[in-house]
This record gives sequence, structure tokens and C-alpha cells, in this order.
Amino acid sequence: MQNRTLRILPSAELDHSLWDRCVQQDGKAKVYNYNAYLDCFAPDWQGLVLGDYEACIPLPAYKRLGSQWLQMPPFIQQFNLAQQQDKPVTEMEKQQINKLLKKQYKLIRYSCTDISFDRPPAKVRTNYVLDLSETYKVLQSRFNKNGSKNIRKTEAFALSLTQGIPVDTVIAFYKAAYGTLNTLKDDQYLLFKKLCATKTDFFTTQTYGVSNANGELIFAALLIRDAKALYYVLGAPNEEGRKKKATYFFIHEIIKQHAGQPLKLDFEGSDLKNVADFYLSFGPETEPYQYYQLNNYAFPAKPVIKALTGI
Repeated sequence: MQNRTLRILPSAELDHSLWDRCVQQDGKAKVYNYNAYLDCFAPDWQGLVLGDYEACIPLPAYKRLGSQWLQMPPFIQQFNLAQQQDKPVTEMEKQQINKLLKKQYKLIRYSCTDISFDRPPAKVRTNYVLDLSETYKVLQSRFNKNGSKNIRKTEAFALSLTQGIPVDTVIAFYKAAYGTLNTLKDDQYLLFKKLCATKTDFFTTQTYGVSNANGELIFAALLIRDAKALYYVLGAPNEEGRKKKATYFFIHEIIKQHAGQPLKLDFEGSDLKNVADFYLSFGPETEPYQYYQLNNYAFPAKPVIKALTGI
């Protein structure tokens, strides 16, 4: 194979058609890798490109203290080194990528697959993914005891699922339930409105609500769908929804509706035990990915940056 060029370019200088085609052709690449998704959540992103877009990976960078830092944006779990199947990235090229990224970015906080930065990750994180291509009966047989019990409990509440509720409602439910658990700003949540208004051939957004017997909303969710998966990106109950196990009801309904389709349900984590236990109740597979933290500054700046960032 001829030596292929390796470049890091700002988004404005990338060929987005070739970029998205590379992402689409890679069976492992997730929706976060598409240009339109990145434009919403990391508008100043850069892209690493190998050859004629035979491989690519997003690089959400920003400038601080006169240098470029690489940082995962909110609501993006991880990135893939997307690559064409007939022109895979060689080990030598991966080493070149590692070297280039460490040279380009002075501080790195990055979650990815297929890139190692020539060192062990700071942490191996876990995602949960459920293959929906089986029949509903097979999928149901894989629910654990706790999952089956909580799904049965929802049957007593006459809950119903609707699609197409306002995305503002989903955001409001999520902020009310989990807003105090993070430091996200209001304008960061509103990026989901921008995402829902985005027109692209590569993914769609779908909003859902769960209502009680009186037609009152007790849970709201946003899913993203591409050709490979459904991504459970936002979902939250109110207090009544918690008591009536509305989240179990919602996931169960999504599984029933999409059973037998060539899709995966991507739960997007988590390493929090109670959240992980909830996902595991539906019988998904575990999908590890790596989180890296690197301080590439030289002395005397290196200990100063470590004191500021903990890296």
C-alpha cells in the first residue's frame, strides 16, 4: 500500500460528503461521527483524515493558554476511527496518528476506539448495546429477573406511548430530573433543538412521551436513529413516572416496536452502578471504550497545567 497522507483540518476545510461517506461505510462508527451531529455539539471541531478520506476521526479542539486542547463535548460519548473496509488503517498508520495527535494537542481528554496515544487509557468505560435483530420473544427471554419484574409492574398503570412530543418538553423533563447532577448550561441543552431541526440523510431524531391513564405526561425521551442503531440520548421521568416505572415501560415498548429489525439499541453507558443495572436488565452486550487523559506540556509548564486540570 502506498504511503497515505495524514492531515488535521478544521471542519470548514473538510469535504463533508467524503467524510460522511467514510463514517457511513464503517459498521462500527457511531452517529456522533457525522458532520451534522458534530456541527451541533462541537461547532469548531477539526478532523483527522487519512488519504482520500479512507479513514477519519473527529477532533473537538479549542484554544486555551495559547495551545490547542482536545476535549469531549457534552452529549458525545465517544468517537470511532472510521475506515473503509477495503482500505483499513495499518498499525504503522495508527502509530503515526498517535504521534501526530500528541504533537498537535497539549492537553487531551478524549474517548475513542482504535487510537491508543501509545499508552494505557486513564479509564476503560462501558457502553451497553442491545441487538434488536432477534424476535421479540428471544429478546424478552434475555431480560433479567429485575427487568421482567419491573416491566410487569407497569401493566397495572395503563401507561401509553406517544411519538412526536416537543423537544422542549424532553429537555425540560431531563433538566428537572438530572440537571443538578451536572454542570451543563442551559444553552448546551438547547443544542438538542438545533439537532432536531437539522436536515441530513444520515440520521433522524425521534421524541417520545409516556402518559398515565389520565393522559398526563410522566416521562419524555429523545432517540437518534441512523442506519445502524437507535441511540438513547435523553430520557427522564417525573416523580410519578419514577413510581410507575415509566422508563422500564418506554424501553420495553421501543424493543417491542423494533424487534426483528437490523438495528441496535445503544444505551450510551453508563459506569454508574444504578444506571448500568437498569440497562443490564434488558440483556444487552457490554461494549468497552477507552478514555484518555494526557498532559503533553514540557517543564516548567507541565506541573502548572497539572495543578490546574489534575492531568
